[in-house]
Amino acid sequence: MNLQNVQNHLEALREFAEQAAGNGQDAGDLKVKKVQLQAVQKTIRQLERRGIPVPDGLKGEKLSLATAVGELENDSGKDQVYEALLDIVEQLGRACGRRPHHELYIRSREWKRQTTTPEALRKEITRALEEMGGSSHEREVMAKIEARLKGKFTEADLERPKGNRPRWQTNVRRERRRMIEDGILTPESRRSTWTLAK
Repeated sequence: MNLQNVQNHLEALREFAEQAAGNGQDAGDLKVKKVQLQAVQKTIRQLERRGIPVPDGLKGEKLSLATAVGELENDSGKDQVYEALLDIVEQLGRACGRRPHHELYIRSREWKRQTTTPEALRKEITRALEEMGGSSHEREVMAKIEARLKGKFTEADLERPKGNRPRWQTNVRRERRRMIEDGILTPESRRSTWTLAK
């Protein structure tokens, strides 16, 4: 197999990974179904302990949820592809005299440290305020930004250093201070109401 063929296969795998990432709803569905299954199982156990006959509808719901959970857990063979790719990376790394485990570890640490850029946060603050007539309470601005960036926040954005608010909120407040210094927001925006300068 020549290098061009390898590149084509890598591109196909990249597209597969992007589609798998785009199916994040499956992970959410799986979590919901598991919670529902646990609730139904708990109800059935309580009924059985009290000697109350379990309705057929409840038994059917348990079976239906258990089936759905199993299907979502095994969906599309993503795990098998992931394991196969790890094996390939290991073999190729050895062939190149590289240490894939160490390099993947370093890359994952760098990825975890990445946060949404100040420029992107500035854009979201401005956009939120424009949509709300140029001025709004901090709480409403935060809610708008959170709704728009939901699912796009990085792990580092969602961390809560010392158990406080999520890092992204601290970074939004920091960017608000810079926007005041740059004259984009009024000086009064240091308080709870943020206002775009005219």
